Amino acid sequence: MKTLVVEKVYWDLKTKTCPQYFKIMEFIKILTPVSSFLLVIITGIYVILTYRLILENRKLREMQISPKVSVSYEPHKDNIALINLVIKNVGLGPAYDIKFEITPDIKGYNGKAEKLLSEYAFFKKGIKYLAPAQEVRHFLNYLGKMSKKEIETNYSGKIYYKDASGKEHKDDFSIDFSYRKDLTIIEEKTIRDILKDIEKHIESLAKQKFR
Repeated sequence: MKTLVVEKVYWDLKTKTCPQYFKIMEFIKILTPVSSFLLVIITGIYVILTYRLILENRKLREMQISPKVSVSYEPHKDNIALINLVIKNVGLGPAYDIKFEITPDIKGYNGKAEKLLSEYAFFKKGIKYLAPAQEVRHFLNYLGKMSKKEIETNYSGKIYYKDASGKEHKDDFSIDFSYRKDLTIIEEKTIRDILKDIEKHIESLAKQKFR
């Protein structure tokens, strides 16, 4: 069985002092600088963590009002050889004064004649406003009319726009047609396709009836 030994505190009657008191004071003198140093470290850590929290909250608030405009292309749902240019605001805030640059320029086809992408009004003058999730689609070209060089060219561009506070943003985009050259897919029938099949079937039945 262990015995706890407690040192007795006594007074020296001659000097009228307490030796244990001086020992405690010496310990406190040693401990005080160490405690102060630890306090400084803890305070510094607290300040850093608080600053990081403030930055994260600021970034979160900016994300909630910041636009993000993307430029890409998609094949038409009825014909994968028909290419639509898609400009969409995928951010949470509205985008203003949207401008474009692209190198080299893409030669498009508007159904009547060939025309460079930079000659279209939305590309030349820009787009004034895009709400969150709003998009602009433009028929760009028909892959069957594009030359091998045009298909294999990588088109690089930049897009400039502002958020609601007037802060300017700049993003890069790339348009690459080459990967679609030998691409094969199984197309799903649309309602339009089904209606056409029904019409053909009705016409076939009608012809058989009048024979």
